[in-house]
Amino acid sequence: QLESAYDFILRARNELHYHTGRAADVLTRNVQAAVAYNLGYTSRSPVKRIEAMMRDLYSHLRHVDIITRNVEQRLALV
Repeated sequence: QLESAYDFILRARNELHYHTGRAADVLTRNVQAAVAYNLGYTSRSPVKRIEAMMRDLYSHLRHVDIITRNVEQRLALV
């Protein structure tokens, strides 16, 4: 689950860099539709593409957060 989430986040970040032409880390509204499309979200409606991608991105970010917090807590007990 962690590997899948990390892979998705890196793919989204690479698409962001490609579309902005620089090493940007803020997924602004003006590039979200293009990034979503290149990640495989092909709904005809740009709004639906963006919503689906952002929902998945948030879910993956949340998984990484939960897993790393869990690992951090376990290591703190050692």
